[in-house]
Amino acid sequence: EKGYAGNQTEVIRQALLNYDREIEEEEVILVNRGIGVEMEEFKKGKTKAYSLAEVKRELRK
Repeated sequence: EKGYAGNQTEVIRQALLNYDREIEEEEVILVNRGIGVEMEEFKKGKTKAYSLAEVKRELRK
């Protein structure tokens, strides 16, 4: 709930909460952008994909 800060400590607390929320939103945007780039490379055949079975087999070695 938005409201007025009663003192300087509350102003700082509210600012930090707001910055934290903004950073999380930006992180989601950047991760989604990165996933989009990787998926385009995969669709173009630039990136090799491995099945879960192949990954498990490699981990057992």
